[in-house]
Amino acid sequence: VKYLGEDGPNTPLVGATAVCCPWDLLICGRFLNRKLVQRLYDRVLTIGLQGYAQLHHSVFSRLADWDGIKKSRSVREFDNYATRLIGKFETTDTFYRQSSSAQFVGNVAIPLL
Repeated sequence: VKYLGEDGPNTPLVGATAVCCPWDLLICGRFLNRKLVQRLYDRVLTIGLQGYAQLHHSVFSRLADWDGIKKSRSVREFDNYATRLIGKFETTDTFYRQSSSAQFVGNVAIPLL
């Protein structure tokens, strides 16, 4: 959705379907910290991200804060120590705002499910 909105009428596509797109990452992040089950889900996702980072240790240790990645207890913390730095975003909130689809949906110029 973000790509389609950024390209608007210039997209070469004639239609698209969005599945699990990051609509508003700020709201998603807050949602993951509301209840026990959601916090457990957040922790499991974080462990998965840490495992992925470990597989690519040579890259992550060079471009991100490796100690921060290892001690991350949430997706937001992981994003702060890894994704934000690799993407050169000033803050995690900036990364979440710029990566969310909601602000671009009005510019989508093709049929979208």
